[in-house]
Amino acid sequence: MLIYNLGQETVYHWLQEQIHPTYLMALAVGEFSEIKDQWKDIPVNYYVEKGKEEEAKLSMGKTPQMIDYFSSKFGYDYPFPKYAQACVSDFIFGGMENTSTTLLTDRCLLDEKAVKDKTFTESLVAHELAHQWFGDLVVIKHWSHAWIKEGMASYSEVFWTENEYGKDDAAYYLLNEARSYLDEDSSRYRRPIVTNVYREAIELYDRHLYEKGACVYHMIRGILGEELFDKAIHKFVNDNAHKTVETVDLLRAIETATGYNLLFLFDQYVFRGGHPDYKISYSWDNDNNLAKLTVTQTQAKEEDGNIKDIFDLKIPIGFGYEKSPMKIFTLRLHEKQQTFYFPLETQADYISFDVNNYFLKTVKLEYPLAELKAQLKYDPDPVSRTYAAIAIGKKGNLEAIKSLEEALTNDPFWGIRLEAAKQLGKIGLDQAGEALVKGLEDEDQKVRRTVIQSLGRIKNDHCYQTLKTALKTEEKSYYCEAAIASSLGSILSGSLKEKTPEVIDLLKKVLETRSGWNEVVRSGAITGLSKLKTNGDAVDVIMEYTKLGIPQALRLAAIRALGTISTGQTPDKLEEILDSLEAISQETFFLTQVAVSTALGQMETPKAINILQGLADSTPDGRVKRRAEEAIKKVRKKLGSDKGIQGLRDEIEKLKQENQELQSRLSNLEAKNSELT
Repeated sequence: MLIYNLGQETVYHWLQEQIHPTYLMALAVGEFSEIKDQWKDIPVNYYVEKGKEEEAKLSMGKTPQMIDYFSSKFGYDYPFPKYAQACVSDFIFGGMENTSTTLLTDRCLLDEKAVKDKTFTESLVAHELAHQWFGDLVVIKHWSHAWIKEGMASYSEVFWTENEYGKDDAAYYLLNEARSYLDEDSSRYRRPIVTNVYREAIELYDRHLYEKGACVYHMIRGILGEELFDKAIHKFVNDNAHKTVETVDLLRAIETATGYNLLFLFDQYVFRGGHPDYKISYSWDNDNNLAKLTVTQTQAKEEDGNIKDIFDLKIPIGFGYEKSPMKIFTLRLHEKQQTFYFPLETQADYISFDVNNYFLKTVKLEYPLAELKAQLKYDPDPVSRTYAAIAIGKKGNLEAIKSLEEALTNDPFWGIRLEAAKQLGKIGLDQAGEALVKGLEDEDQKVRRTVIQSLGRIKNDHCYQTLKTALKTEEKSYYCEAAIASSLGSILSGSLKEKTPEVIDLLKKVLETRSGWNEVVRSGAITGLSKLKTNGDAVDVIMEYTKLGIPQALRLAAIRALGTISTGQTPDKLEEILDSLEAISQETFFLTQVAVSTALGQMETPKAINILQGLADSTPDGRVKRRAEEAIKKVRKKLGSDKGIQGLRDEIEKLKQENQELQSRLSNLEAKNSELT
C-alpha cells in the first residue's frame, strides 16, 4: 500500500496483483486498534474497536495456525499477500470473506468468560478463512453453484474442529450442521442445492447451501477415503486457481484425480431436493442364529403405480459386540422397504446403521431396548450413540431413564452427555428430573446448559427450586445463566403457575442487573418472560426493551418475544403488541425486519397478515420479503384451524401436567413392586 499527501488530504493507494471478483472488494473505515500477527512472511492483522485488543487475541488468535492447516489441507499455500480481519458493528452477517480482508461482526469478540462457552467464533474465523481458497481463489461462475464455496467453508469448520478437538467433536459438529439443514427442509422449504429458481441471489444463501453442502463434501470424503479425498481437493484447487468454476468442474476433478464418477451422488443430493428418511427394525432368531433387519425409506411415495423420491445408496451395517470386533456388511438400499437376513455365530450386542455415518439422512431405530442400551454404551461412533439415545428416550420408562442417566453421568464424550440430558427432558417424568440434577455438576458448559433447559420441561417444585437456586449461583457461563432465566419461565404450568409473580420479579432483576457480553443473559430473561403467555405484566416488561436505544441484541430478542407471548393475551394487550410491531416494521435495518417477521409469524390474528404484507411489499431485501411471505402462510394456517384452539391448548397443557404426575407415581409403584418381587 502506498500512502502520500496531496495538499490537506492523505491518499492511500492499494494494489493487488492477483485477479479477484468485484463482489469481494471491501473498505473498512474507523478508528481501529491494530493487532499484528503473521504466518511465515505474510502479515496477519486484526482490527477492532480500541479497548478490545485482548478480545481480539482471544477470538482470532488461532488464525496463523488455521492458515497453516488449510494451506496443507487444500494443497495450496495461502494465495494472497496479507490477511486481515476487521470487526465492525451493525454487521448483518457473521462474516464476509472479501479478498484478503474479512469483515466480521463485532459480536464475535469473546471475553474470558465467553471463551469457556466455546461459541461460534472459532468456527466463524475458520469458515471465512477457508473462503480465501474456496470463493476467492477458486471463484464460482454463477450464484446457483455457490454451494461449492459455502459448503466447503462450512465443512472447513468440521476440518478445523477435528484438527483441534478430535474426531468425536468433529462428528458431532457435522451432525448439528445436518440438523440445521433438516430443520429448514422440514419447517420451511425443500429445494435442490443447485437451482436457477430464485428471485434474488441472496435467497440461495440458506441452510441447503451451507450445511447440506458441507454434508455433501462429507459424503464425498466417505466414499473416496481420506487419501483420495485430499487428492481430489488438491486437484480441484490447483487446476482452478484464479478461475471460475461450476459444479461439473468439481465432478471432473474428482474423477480425474481418483477415477471415481460421483454423478450418482450429485444427482440424488445436489441436483434434486431431499434426503433419505430411514426406519430400521431389528429382531434376532435365536433358533437359527439369524439377524433380521428391515429398512424402510419413509420419504418414498407411491404415485400412479410408481415409487418416487427413492434414494439408491450403499450403506454399511455393523453388528457390534462389547468384547470383539464389529462385523460389517454393505447393503444396497434402493427400494421403499427391504428385509435382510444375516447368519451370525452369536447375537450382536448392538446394530450400527451406516457405520461412520457418512451419509446425510434421518434415522429412526426400532430396536429392542437391550440393543439400544448396548449401542448407547459401546458404539464407538458418537452419532450412532446419539441415535440410540433418541430411540431410548422414546421408550420413556424407568429403564430408559436409568440408561440415559448412566450416559449423562459416565459417557466420556460431552456430546452424548448433552443428548442424554435432552432426552431426559423430553421424557418429562419426575424421575428424569432427579437424574438431570446430577448433570448440573458437569464440567462442560454445553452439557450443563442442556441440563438446565431440560429441567425447565419437568414441571415440578423440585426442578423449580433447583433452577431458582442455580440462578443465584451460576457464574461460569453466560449461556447457562440465560438458560436458567428462560427455563424459569417455561416451567410454570399447573400448580407452579402460582409462582408467576415471583418469576417475573426474578427475571426483572436479571434485566436490571446482568447486562454483559452480547446481552446473552438478559435475552434469556426476555425469553423466559415470553413463556408467560397469559400474563399482561410480562408483556409490559418485554415492551420496555423493544424501544430504540436498547442494546441491539437485547432489543431484537424482545421484538421476537412479543410474538411468542401474544397467544393467550387479552384483546387489548394483543392490540398493543400489534401496534408496537407495526411501528417497528417501518424501520429499515435488516435484522430488525427479520425479528418483526419472526414475531408476527407466531401470531394468530388477521392484522398480523396485514403488517407482514406491508413489510413484504416495502422491503428492498429479498430475504426479508421471503421470510415475511413465509410468516403470512404460517398465520393463515393458524387462522384456518379450530377457533377454539387456545382452549384446547390449555386443556392439553393441563392433561400433560396431570399425566406427568400420574406416570411418575405409576413408575414409582412399578419400581417398588419390582423390588418386592
